[in-house]
Amino acid sequence: MKKRGLKNSKLIIILSLFLVIFILSLFYGEITGFLGLTSVNTCSDTDFGKNYEIKGEISGKFYEGGNLESKSYYEEDKCLSQNVLVEYYCVAVNIHSYKSSVKYECRYGCKEGKCLVPEGLEKPAMPCNLWCELKRFFGIF
Repeated sequence: MKKRGLKNSKLIIILSLFLVIFILSLFYGEITGFLGLTSVNTCSDTDFGKNYEIKGEISGKFYEGGNLESKSYYEEDKCLSQNVLVEYYCVAVNIHSYKSSVKYECRYGCKEGKCLVPEGLEKPAMPCNLWCELKRFFGIF
């Protein structure tokens, strides 16, 4: 009787491990081959969204339709004119993350991919903490 219970608990542990690995791969990886699932679109933003006073960069991979070949992209926040900034950021939809952009009118002018601000009101550069590094590693936002 004890052998049967031990066998069942080993089976439950093995099945649980496979389930956990499968769920994690849906959120953080590209599954191809045996499982044949579509890959995940990724986007990473160095200034964490719409942050007009800090020059940021986005990068990621995009899969079109059912195609399993990805296209990589990279964009930097940039000035279109002396007062207009193009701010790139990421948008999350379910497990996917996509690039997007907005034109923003800078009150004090635009230079080197960021809006200028009066002296003393500048935001400090955003250091990349552990959460930031994990998001970059897994290609999330």
